[in-house]
Amino acid sequence: MGLLNYLVNIFRESTDTNPATKSSKDGGQTAETGADNQVDDLPILEYAGETFHCQVEESPNGQFQAAYADGRSGPDGPRHGAVFLFEDGQQIVPKQIERPNAVAVSNTGIVVVADWEFGWGDGDLSGTVHIFDRSGTTLVEESFDSNLGPCAVTVDGRYAAVTTLNPDCSTYVFDVNAGERLARHENEGGNKQKLVFEEMESGWELGLANATRDKPTYAIDLTGEVVWRSSEDNRRGDVDDIIEKLQQGTSERTATSDLCAVARQSPSEITPHLQALLDMLEDGVFETISGKGGEPSVSADSVFTAVAKNDPAAYEPHLQRLFENVRGETNQAAAVVSTGILAELAKQGLGALGSKDNAIVALLEHSTLDVRKRGLTILEADVGRMYDQSPNLAERLSDLLHAEDDLAMLRDTTSVLTSLVEERPGAAIHLESTVPRLTELLTVGDPEYQYGDIETYDYKDQTHYETNHLHRSVPQLIAALAPTYAAELADAIPTLLQMVQQPGQRNTSLRSASLQGLVSIAEQSQSKGRSLLEAEFGLITTLLDHDDDRVQKGAVELLVILDTERAKAELRACQGGKDTELASVAARGLNMLEAAVTLSPETTTLSVSGEDFIARQQRRCEIQRAYEFLQTAESARKQLFIEKVYTGDWDGTEEQWWRMVRGGLKSIETVELSGNTYSYTG
Repeated sequence: MGLLNYLVNIFRESTDTNPATKSSKDGGQTAETGADNQVDDLPILEYAGETFHCQVEESPNGQFQAAYADGRSGPDGPRHGAVFLFEDGQQIVPKQIERPNAVAVSNTGIVVVADWEFGWGDGDLSGTVHIFDRSGTTLVEESFDSNLGPCAVTVDGRYAAVTTLNPDCSTYVFDVNAGERLARHENEGGNKQKLVFEEMESGWELGLANATRDKPTYAIDLTGEVVWRSSEDNRRGDVDDIIEKLQQGTSERTATSDLCAVARQSPSEITPHLQALLDMLEDGVFETISGKGGEPSVSADSVFTAVAKNDPAAYEPHLQRLFENVRGETNQAAAVVSTGILAELAKQGLGALGSKDNAIVALLEHSTLDVRKRGLTILEADVGRMYDQSPNLAERLSDLLHAEDDLAMLRDTTSVLTSLVEERPGAAIHLESTVPRLTELLTVGDPEYQYGDIETYDYKDQTHYETNHLHRSVPQLIAALAPTYAAELADAIPTLLQMVQQPGQRNTSLRSASLQGLVSIAEQSQSKGRSLLEAEFGLITTLLDHDDDRVQKGAVELLVILDTERAKAELRACQGGKDTELASVAARGLNMLEAAVTLSPETTTLSVSGEDFIARQQRRCEIQRAYEFLQTAESARKQLFIEKVYTGDWDGTEEQWWRMVRGGLKSIETVELSGNTYSYTG
């Protein structure tokens, strides 16, 4: 008996029926329907007082099974769905999720869930991908402004993918270990209904199929680039004939689809027709689809962006008309497509666009809100370079943040400022006036709707939606500014803590962003010998009991940063608790504190990578030990550092340790590198 059938039998012990079950070739389950068209052979599970009729997906090796059931909306309020993870027939994780409608599970117990959310079918386009491990810990969570299709995961659980439907119509690839998105690929040929990972000699490839029973028509790599196409996915038609049909108004949808197919495979053949295509765009020839907030998505958008990616210089003669379109001097569809073209040209580093920097910045001062939003979209694509050319850009964005009251505009401005500071940290010195404004922005929006409170959040209310997204983006800018303005950001701490406390699945991203801001303020203030969180100690300890495991781990992180005797007492209590994941994080923190490595000013403020403060501080400690050795030895090369400093306690290989230490040493002013020799010059 296979594990899947064994699991299904366990599920059915609580039922009186014993319907037949058949397993699909990929390990999934095919539901049989009775004469009354009711599914009667799904496994039945209970969770939180609710009964769920579940579908099942199984890992390729049969070790893990993920059972899932959809939620529903109703007059008495929504009922969340659920996902249950089993290992060898034993339930190890139950997880409440709004509307799980596609699930994938790896041989290592990594689960990917496409959550349709309660807005599906009610005019609200949205969806969230959840990725969690065998302990139930959320590794990735990302929301979209489009409904979701299928999802997939590699057999080892390292990479995952999910696809969105129109109007976004894209496939997103994630690095599960790093907890981040790797790529966005605009789907060719419309919505995709099946994703298939395959490991090749060159690495992982992701096949995309139009229907669940179809074979993939093409595949992409982990960067989102197309690596092969099937013979059925060949180009369709001659460009001249297709354009003639469009100009005559014949079969617009079919002709546009054929044109998109040509653009995908031979974008250079589109370039000679760019003038005619822009004319048709401005004449409203191409079909538009209303997306979220009524903004149109144009059917031929990929044709224009294909040229921008393949031959950006082809747009140089047309830059002026593109800007006229963005300013809304033709029609809204042309404005949206032209905005996307200009943003892509900025990403491609089109030199001629540099002469239009002032025109781009001027869009931020346009009288029309939509035009200002488009200006931000173009600006964010190349904000670092534009800042280099216009040093007052930071102040102009700061002025915009003060002047605007539209929630979406505030969110977009905050996002652009975050990108600017991350790309050009020196820009932060021009944003001092922005700091008090950020504390204000944490409280804007509907006064009855506080930070996504699950009791008052109307899922279809545009104001609530925009408020929630603004409250997610502001803490990210706070985190970016904390190295420069930690003390000045102290006023934001109580509000950030209040946001971290919020309950509900909908607020996971909100809590994560708020924790990011808090940790950054705390870490930077502690490095300057000043603790800004000591007064909030009691509230921090209450977060250890939060339902969200990331909030619990964040609370441990904050206690480690505090580094007081009562903070250590709480960490020891966590270390001895029943929650093994939390105990492990607390133990890491205590071990780091007890190592008692005193950081010098040179290493205290080093910018290092790491998933949390504990990991970042451990890296600084390793760099400090290497720096102290170099001060004594006066000069040393790689092998001597490894022989005298490397202990083997590092969580990684010897080579990884050296790359990390080398990067830190090169950032210290009193260390000089000559050839392969590091010398202390202090």
